[in-house]
Amino acid sequence: MRRALFAVVLFFVYIGTVSYFYLSPIAIPNIGRHSDKVFHFLIFLAGGVVFLIVLRSHLSKALSRVFGISLLAAPLFMELIQDMIPYRVHDPKDIIANYAGLAVPIMAYLVVLIIKKISWTSWLVFFGLVIALFITRHDATLMRLLSRELALFFDIGIYFATTSVALHIMFSNGVRPFTIIPEVLALVLPTVFLLDHRLTPLYTYTRRDIVFGYSGVFTAILLYSVYILIHERKGGAEDSEDISEEQRTPSEKQQEEVCRVDHQEDS
Repeated sequence: MRRALFAVVLFFVYIGTVSYFYLSPIAIPNIGRHSDKVFHFLIFLAGGVVFLIVLRSHLSKALSRVFGISLLAAPLFMELIQDMIPYRVHDPKDIIANYAGLAVPIMAYLVVLIIKKISWTSWLVFFGLVIALFITRHDATLMRLLSRELALFFDIGIYFATTSVALHIMFSNGVRPFTIIPEVLALVLPTVFLLDHRLTPLYTYTRRDIVFGYSGVFTAILLYSVYILIHERKGGAEDSEDISEEQRTPSEKQQEEVCRVDHQEDS
């Protein structure tokens, strides 16, 4: 009861604080080029922590959904409200900083859940592939060996393989699909960032890198989702056969055994 009450009070205090920062005529000193983005990131980093507290506070399902949806929608909703206020300056890039801050604690929580269930051997296999992915992209290996167009198509295969390994490790160790998919999706953003011309002059950043990378990711998710559905349906059919076998009466089993013996004698 105390935990639930604390979560409710914390939720309203957080929403009130965020509303004050967005609605009041205050300005952030321009210390650096993206100082306001850091401020937005930190505000919603706290929002991600509040989201996890609400999630773990044993509130009713209806109240948890209302609070959770409100916290997830706040980064976008507050920016839309700010755009309507004449004395506030709206920057669409602030939305990215907002959701990046919100995602950090949620991602960390999901990683902790995964670490508890997945063996160290599986982690070594997965991170070995991820490290190879980073090195290949950062050094522009494919682009130097192939043309840029072919390298982009090979990106689909790289991200497809990484995502497939991640999903297979997850499924084999009993982790639910929705738990690891956000981490797999977030993998594309830091790798694409490594392609920025400030880090890798040979392989400049383009939007096609994101499109082709996510094409491989979503293709792997789609195919593995179909595999999981087929696997679960097959497992459900086998379970129903086992249940029907257990529900048979001893007389039915004895009669079937007699028929089987008679058939063997006739043959």
